Amino acid sequence: MSDTLTTTVTWEDLIGSYDTELDEYTDAYRDLVTLLDEEYDADVDTPTDDDTVTAIQQQAKRYDEGVKEVQKRQHVLERLADTYGGGDFEIKMLSGSETMAVEREVRAALDDDTPQGVVQTQRNQLTVDTATVDAPSGVPTDDAGSPQPSEAPTALVLALWEHVERFNNAGATDFQAGGVSDEPTTPLSGSASAPSAAPSTSPTVSDGSAPSDDA
Repeated sequence: MSDTLTTTVTWEDLIGSYDTELDEYTDAYRDLVTLLDEEYDADVDTPTDDDTVTAIQQQAKRYDEGVKEVQKRQHVLERLADTYGGGDFEIKMLSGSETMAVEREVRAALDDDTPQGVVQTQRNQLTVDTATVDAPSGVPTDDAGSPQPSEAPTALVLALWEHVERFNNAGATDFQAGGVSDEPTTPLSGSASAPSAAPSTSPTVSDGSAPSDDA
């Protein structure tokens, strides 16, 4: 039987994985501020009767909100690093049987009337618990002493889930597929994509709110 593939994830990895998104929002905001100044002699906050200027101002404010959301995610991870102590996470690549075991547990715990968002939340939490082999000493554990990150605050669960998903699907937590025209890149910071039309906020993985398909 072959050895299970594992990788180390640091607090810096978890926090830094949001840097690309932060840079995209920041750059997009600054571009619109420059556009308002140079093309319309306006700024972000001054009311105007020009519908075009108003639309640009609103878009800039959405980018600014996106920056704030990412900053909040990074800040809470910094606080959790202080709370749970130093040390790294070790996550493994799940086998097919482990993935199916997660699915069976989800189906056993929830009935057919359960909202899909709750089902996805449960699936993600169990996936993180199954994949986390080791964790800093302050991270919650189960009765057997195994790490149980799903009992930690949402921000940590989501950040770990994103790394687990990338590791299971791409074999590296910092791999970014390049598609047809671009070379794949590692780390993530080497392949920033264009920002979306409106900032997206990271979905939560607890309290009945599930990550979206884009998480």
